[in-house]
Amino acid sequence: MRLFRDEYGQALVEAALIIPILLFLLMGMFVVGFWLNAIQVATAAAREGARAATLTGDVCKIGAAVADTMKIIDTKHYEISANPLPLPARGEGVTVQVTYQIPFGFQFFRSEYASVNATTTYPFSTALGQATGRMEVDPQNPQPACP
Repeated sequence: MRLFRDEYGQALVEAALIIPILLFLLMGMFVVGFWLNAIQVATAAAREGARAATLTGDVCKIGAAVADTMKIIDTKHYEISANPLPLPARGEGVTVQVTYQIPFGFQFFRSEYASVNATTTYPFSTALGQATGRMEVDPQNPQPACP
């Protein structure tokens, strides 16, 4: 009697059960990797903004330095804040913070990515970078309004 002796379909059933789990883990690794990269870029952008502020004393240079660094991953979905404004005197500290709203979809789908704005992202998809520097020069007086 050969009841349940045929094992040819066993490997197919096991593969059908395991492959979706492995694909889910692989996609999770891609998403986490992109998220960690976004945090690193936001921190680097904040560092460059603080460096520009402390070395030039020009408020407009902060935005230019941050934009130059953030263009690696995005050109629109970030916000810059500097504290205190106007820039303090020489020897005092200035903090630059870059908040990057990672759009849901994590740039895998460019067509959906272009239509997402910062208000439709999920709270867990925010990368925050912050850097503090000591003013090396006196700020420009009066400090210009940036375009």
